[in-house]
Amino acid sequence: MRLEQPEPLIIVAPTTLTGLHQRTVIVRSSDFELAGVIQGSLDIGDGVVARIVGKQQGSTSIAPRAELTISGALEGSVYISPRASVIVEAGGKLAGSVANDGTLTIRGVFGGAYSGSGEIMLEGSGCIKNPRIENGIYIYDWS
Repeated sequence: MRLEQPEPLIIVAPTTLTGLHQRTVIVRSSDFELAGVIQGSLDIGDGVVARIVGKQQGSTSIAPRAELTISGALEGSVYISPRASVIVEAGGKLAGSVANDGTLTIRGVFGGAYSGSGEIMLEGSGCIKNPRIENGIYIYDWS
């Protein structure tokens, strides 16, 4: 039995995405805002300016020269390309592993594994959560 995967949603014009989307979303437009929820991969293309005010649950890739601002929540693995930037605003949450070869600015909260050769900056009340370890498992408390 083979499960059918929904076709990716490809965005090529300025868009505010609302509602629930359980699929891959590919953004090629210069202006994108996620005001709803994506449960799937989010691919932010070269030069795109994107904002997450809703919630992204899944892997996220940010291409060179792209900018992502998070004032909502991003829960999942993130790859930040060289010359790309991610800003977690005050009140925003980045929960998951980050491979950073660009720039990550934290004004909100980040919790998860971190790797890469990029720059990471804490500004204002930004913080990096430390996990507690139980039976060898890293657990992040978000309450």
